[in-house]
Amino acid sequence: MGNQRRNLAVQLTAGGSNPLTLRMQKTALKIGVAAVLTFVGVGGVPPYAYSLVSGSLPPGMGAINGATGVSTGTPSATGSYPITVEVQDSASTIFHANFELTVEHTLQWVTYPPDGNLSTNGYNAEVGVPYFYQMEVSGATGTLTWTKTVNSGGIGLPTGVTLDSATGAISGTPSGAWVSYNITFTVSDSGTGDSISYTSGIGPAATMFVSLHVDAVDILLPPFMVPGIVLYKGVPVDDNFANYAGITNGVPPYTFSYFWVAGFPPPGISVDSSGRFFGANTSGSPGYITGCTYTVTDSLGATVTKDLQFTVGLAAPAVIQKNGVAVGYVGFGNLNFETGSTFDVTADGVTAKITIPTGGGGSGADPIFRRSLGVGF
Repeated sequence: MGNQRRNLAVQLTAGGSNPLTLRMQKTALKIGVAAVLTFVGVGGVPPYAYSLVSGSLPPGMGAINGATGVSTGTPSATGSYPITVEVQDSASTIFHANFELTVEHTLQWVTYPPDGNLSTNGYNAEVGVPYFYQMEVSGATGTLTWTKTVNSGGIGLPTGVTLDSATGAISGTPSGAWVSYNITFTVSDSGTGDSISYTSGIGPAATMFVSLHVDAVDILLPPFMVPGIVLYKGVPVDDNFANYAGITNGVPPYTFSYFWVAGFPPPGISVDSSGRFFGANTSGSPGYITGCTYTVTDSLGATVTKDLQFTVGLAAPAVIQKNGVAVGYVGFGNLNFETGSTFDVTADGVTAKITIPTGGGGSGADPIFRRSLGVGF
């Protein structure tokens, strides 16, 4: 037998060692930005044919080219788009692949709108204080337009504060108290056609705009005394104007300044910028009344004033002691006691021992005990 040469032709199919598959290549998918999707057959027997089996390409993207597997266009809507693409080779082998296409916003927040849920003083505005806040985004290719929408049941910007539709600045001087709001801010780009929104002031913590004021409530210390603060001669005091200011809202910390009617505090009394007054009155005619006008200023510069009077020079009241320790004075204050408790009451150098009668326990006062001592509970 002579030498024989044989030619062997082998065809690989999806069931062979080089199965048919499909992969995808893509550029970033963003609103208003040209994009390319390329589906590429691998293995099998070229050439390939491509088709969309199920799902939809993002709005703005063209159909898949059956011969090249390419789709081009400009996405116009954000979202996720699941699709199934088919590739068929020349041996009629078919392969399906699932993909999920995600289109994102071109615009991105750099500085979000002011949100009351963020505990940052920079977001606060106050009555009578100029306010400015700048919203910013990136990714724009054209002119930006800013708008706001007051949501159902919400409150808009306070009187005196406006949104600049061209710059995204929120500015003005609030003229009315505003403690909550619910607004959706939207910015649109004429270049890409993209727009993004952000809703501010959701929930009970929404307090972007606040005001500083003092409640118009009379000072009551105690009701049978002259309204104001009573300073007994020689009795130490350590209190704070903030306890009598009735401050509501505002942005702490607060500072206090004073204008004294007499030109100075009561003798023996000192004050500081935190509102604290302390010391012990050392002199003055019994029952002498003096006073001051104090100004409260918050951290944003809002101010409010209020008058407060002091009655000074009164003789020290009887001291109430328990186990040798002063626990109060007859005539004012609160005492907690139990049935059978014993107190020493000292006045003018004379000490009397008082025992709480049975039935007078708790944090209230036994009527007989209260009447006999004149103790305010």
